[in-house]
Amino acid sequence: MDVTELTGFDGFFRHSSFESDEHNWLGNVIGKFNELVRCGFELEGLSNFDGVDGYANVFGTEVRYETLPELHDFMQWAVDDAWEHMDDANVRQVLWGLRRVYLDCSVDTELVTEPIELKDIEKHLNFWLWFLERCGVTASPDYGAGCHMTVSLKTVYVPSFVRANIEQLVIYFTPALALLSWLQWDHCNRDWGYFELNTGFMDHYGNGYIHVSGEEKYRFVHFKNFPDCEGFEFRYPDASMNARHLWRVAIVNMALVLKALKISHEHKAIVEFKCDTADIIDDLNEIGDVKGWIERLHSHLNEFLAFIRPEIEEITGDYHRWLEGIFDVDSRRYYDAEPERYGIIVDDIQTSEDWGSVNNVGELYDDNGALIGEPSECLDDAYLIDERYNEVISE
Repeated sequence: MDVTELTGFDGFFRHSSFESDEHNWLGNVIGKFNELVRCGFELEGLSNFDGVDGYANVFGTEVRYETLPELHDFMQWAVDDAWEHMDDANVRQVLWGLRRVYLDCSVDTELVTEPIELKDIEKHLNFWLWFLERCGVTASPDYGAGCHMTVSLKTVYVPSFVRANIEQLVIYFTPALALLSWLQWDHCNRDWGYFELNTGFMDHYGNGYIHVSGEEKYRFVHFKNFPDCEGFEFRYPDASMNARHLWRVAIVNMALVLKALKISHEHKAIVEFKCDTADIIDDLNEIGDVKGWIERLHSHLNEFLAFIRPEIEEITGDYHRWLEGIFDVDSRRYYDAEPERYGIIVDDIQTSEDWGSVNNVGELYDDNGALIGEPSECLDDAYLIDERYNEVISE
């Protein structure tokens, strides 16, 4: 589906600066997108610290701590120490992926990864969620945790009009992104103000310079420091902390960036939309029913999936694998029960055995960090921290 076929399409804003030959390199970026794209994660969680002390046990080292900074220092030390003692390059590559651990204002522990290559995202997510669990940190929306993802392109600084197209697409499709990312059926742990949709369409283009409607840092989806950012941060409150679901949402974010690159390269303009976002927000303000509001947004989802499918296919190589489990969070397949309710076309889904029975790599280890049995046959190796990680734990 072309952007001009979207229901809310309202033309293009064009400027001579967008048509400069200096932007012809965008075609090369599109062709090498899978090689260049990176995604970094901010994984939030709540520790077992009770105000007096807490407990962590990872890589064969146990520790009791009396302050949260002690926990965060230990987590950083444990990773650094394991990295120094490992010979396996694959293991070291994952351990290298930790940027920092710190005290967050909404939860007491936030783990930030380095930008991760596309092919390694699932492996990293499994490992770092397992690592948080071993350190006594519960990553769950039950405790107000969410996930922020920053999509970037290695060595590429995206031009401002491309960034504007990313912003426009995200604002237009925020209802669909809400459905895809948020555990809306089970959780509403944040104040409903966190779930207000973005309204900041590009509102002025004087002389090709892009102005935005204002800072909306805590809206449902937000791009940090636009338009001066090198990456695009997607912020999802009450997000699933299931590794596979996070992977799927990350793929969506990357696909939006790829789609914006294509629109910019083909049309050399900024897409404009007519959007009912303001009406949706007014409705939410009036009724204050977040769960009911978000479920009524499913009509936005079919258009989004039709629009973004080619990019998801390019990035994953298998659109059906991505789609099959998009509502399969914590082993609950919502589309199997009531597919029409969520706007899912069942005929477009290739069903298979439930290969999502093990949701967290931590389930494969006992309390001493030893591997429990053999990996389930329903999981392929890409989802698991393989047995070489057991060498780290047993040393």
